[in-house]
Amino acid sequence: MRILGIKPGHDGALALIEDGTLVYSIEGEKNSFERCMHITPSSLLDAATAACAPPDCIALGGWRHGSPAKGKHIGMGYWGVEDTTCRLTDTSFFGSPVRLFEDSHESSHVWSAYGLSPFADRYPCHVLVWEGQIGRFYRLDSGGRVTAFPQVIEQPGCKYQFLYTLADPNRTEPSVQHRPPEDAGKVMALAAFGTRRAPNLHEARFIDWILDCPDIIGMTKGQLAGSPFYDVGVESQAFKDLVRGVSDALFGRYLDWASMHLEPGLPLAIGGGCGLNCEWNTNWLRSGLFSDVFVPPCVNDSGAAIGTAIHAQQLMTGSAAVKWNVYCGSIARAHGARAAALGCDTVPLDPAQVATDLAEGHVVATMHGRCEIGPRALGNRSLLADPRDARMLGRLNTIKQRESYRPIAPVVTAEAAAEFFDMSCLDRYMLYFSRVRDERIPAVTHVDGSARVQVVARNDNPLLWSILDSFGAQTGVPVLCNTSLNFKGRGFIDDVDDLLRHCAETGVRRAIVDGMYVRL
Repeated sequence: MRILGIKPGHDGALALIEDGTLVYSIEGEKNSFERCMHITPSSLLDAATAACAPPDCIALGGWRHGSPAKGKHIGMGYWGVEDTTCRLTDTSFFGSPVRLFEDSHESSHVWSAYGLSPFADRYPCHVLVWEGQIGRFYRLDSGGRVTAFPQVIEQPGCKYQFLYTLADPNRTEPSVQHRPPEDAGKVMALAAFGTRRAPNLHEARFIDWILDCPDIIGMTKGQLAGSPFYDVGVESQAFKDLVRGVSDALFGRYLDWASMHLEPGLPLAIGGGCGLNCEWNTNWLRSGLFSDVFVPPCVNDSGAAIGTAIHAQQLMTGSAAVKWNVYCGSIARAHGARAAALGCDTVPLDPAQVATDLAEGHVVATMHGRCEIGPRALGNRSLLADPRDARMLGRLNTIKQRESYRPIAPVVTAEAAAEFFDMSCLDRYMLYFSRVRDERIPAVTHVDGSARVQVVARNDNPLLWSILDSFGAQTGVPVLCNTSLNFKGRGFIDDVDDLLRHCAETGVRRAIVDGMYVRL
């Protein structure tokens, strides 16, 4: 059975599940399209090329364009996990009979988190979906019956994201408009600079107001012009302390609610963009409320197409479990001959030589194999660099045109992970915080001593592991800086011409391309 999942709206994606295996997940923003891009014609062509035959079922996720009252619904709309918010009908696809499964956006998050988890098909289970608008827990019982609990906080992700707009004097907002999705990541980085203490009077009032505000999406910045945090500056200590307080209070409300209302000892799967907050994920893991905690690498809307396909599979077969690999995204448009034709010096790829160049200060771009699913670069669409040089943090942020306070993540071999990091788990997807144990890696140590680590076993990514192992043999530090290979505001680079242009614009002089090593 072949099920093609479709995620409409922003963070568009197409995913194919065949006989219980995730064959691919192709996201609209990848291949240097704009961040959070809708599905494009090229996405559909990529998906069609990667499929061996037409689908037996098309699984259309839900979405809503425009206001709740006047907006156009796609599929079964945005909200709902009840049986009435999904349907299965017969239709045709290019003249061939096919089943059409339609679902809600909310439901796609529930089933993506659960179906990709190691405890899929084990009941009962809890799921937490927290994203821009949704913020609640669910219980999954035998047969896949989903019970939604009340919203703990309305629009949690949008509230977190709004903080940056409020404090940035360069951000005008005369009317409600789209707020950049990367603002949430900036707020998360700034929280590490805040002082963890009891909030003062102004902070406490603001925290209570924003957590209880029923519609932060409908608020404009100008409506808070009287706030002491209005245009206070995103790098001011007052804002950093506020962000620290809001982050702790928001998580605290969810923790208190879960402690009071959920059955302890069940596993928890997490879905929605707030699942990219590594500190919150670590707090859930350490809370002691759950027997296991799982966060998928495509926890945000990029995993919604997968979730809709999983829900369709569960409805038709009774099973939500799928086999999957994080490297099942788009295939690189990479040709070593093309790089050579453009005048590049290309040689066979040797991990030891790559490690030598890294140790000598080169930044190495990797465009190797299939793309990672989700927003985290995990070695196949990455910039790698030496973490021992504290200046490398600033250099990489300059290449990426990012703010100086943004941290750079480390990647480490599984064998050396415990030596360099105090970890709650062996995190393969950069989704938890760890404490840095070794002072030799300042470029990947955030201001609070934390790091968002990717742990790589030999079988996970043989090439990346070999480079790390060779770098460790040469330097004694089997750790590298790892950040995404992309143009500012764009998805991961997937084309050799884009890669070479990126290198020319940023000064990167080494690249792994299609099994070849390119020296520019």
